[in-house]
Amino acid sequence: MLSPVAVAPTAVEAPSTAMGYVALIICILAWGSYATPMKAQKMRELSVDSMLSQCYIGVAIFVSSCFALFITDFVFTSLGIITAALWIMANLMALAVIQLIGLSVGAGVWAACSMLVSFLWGAIAFSAEKPIKSIPLALLALLLLFAGTAGVSIAGTELPVRYFKKLRGEPESDDSSAPSERSEPDPPAPVAGDNAVVALDAVEDPKTTEMPKVTPQRNYVLGIGLCGLLGLFNGSTLVPLHYVPPEASGINFVMSFAIGVLLVTPVIALVYFAFYKKSWPQLLPKEMTIYPLAAGFMWNIGNFTSIFATLALGQAIGFTLTQLALVPAAVWGILFFKEISGTPKIATFCVSTVVLLIGAFILGMYG
Repeated sequence: MLSPVAVAPTAVEAPSTAMGYVALIICILAWGSYATPMKAQKMRELSVDSMLSQCYIGVAIFVSSCFALFITDFVFTSLGIITAALWIMANLMALAVIQLIGLSVGAGVWAACSMLVSFLWGAIAFSAEKPIKSIPLALLALLLLFAGTAGVSIAGTELPVRYFKKLRGEPESDDSSAPSERSEPDPPAPVAGDNAVVALDAVEDPKTTEMPKVTPQRNYVLGIGLCGLLGLFNGSTLVPLHYVPPEASGINFVMSFAIGVLLVTPVIALVYFAFYKKSWPQLLPKEMTIYPLAAGFMWNIGNFTSIFATLALGQAIGFTLTQLALVPAAVWGILFFKEISGTPKIATFCVSTVVLLIGAFILGMYG
């Protein structure tokens, strides 16, 4: 059985705690924003298959990772392939979850599961690297993070509107017989960690990401179960980083991960199109490739900074808090894509964001 090894990068000095938080903020912004190019009107009109988008994003990840070779030597570790496989599997599960229970509910559940899994890895398996300062306060922080995540996800549904109407004693409209029907698309999904991308879900066409009007109980239970499995994969994405030799850690791990993406993605895509879709996709016009490539470059910025945040702050804090990418993703949805509108929804989002930030602060202080 592998044992955790020192994970300080060799090409640069081990990141300080302050640099870890800077890297964390950059990661949250990058992962919360990377899907915006895919939501351009031209991309929406094309209705691009998510697996095809993933292939373009994978190419961008590999190409952008090659820039690391200008500042460090090439050191390969096969654990980068494992990380890539975890990331891609999480993305595919996200697609299934969306079809079963919708994006708003699914994104909130799998983000919470990812936080829990990542925290447990840090608190139990890697406690020797970064010990938890206070278990009770860290658990309180997790509960606040769960609550805030749920609130941000609910802000994309009609529940806040109905609740505000109920508080004011107003009757619900007649078209509310379908509890899960929404007049607006869901907010972008969080990019689950080294995934969240997770992020094939964030590029789905709004018409396909809405929860069905009637969700069978069996499908709902299956969807929640898949969220748990997705959270397991997503929350474990950077676990292999703790087992790599020091010379392959830090910035050097980026290239190993990129090679893994380049190797695993075509295999998954082949199986997806040959056996699931049973048809082959049409490649994007050359002038349209800029959108997924830009998304891939932006996502890889988050990937790079997530590695340094995890190294500096530990698994329990560093990677767990990358799930806060849900917040800037929703802000994009409010300000530019008008996916969340109306006082009840925006108020729910704002309150939930404050709860998330309080939870993040407590986890940062005592996690």
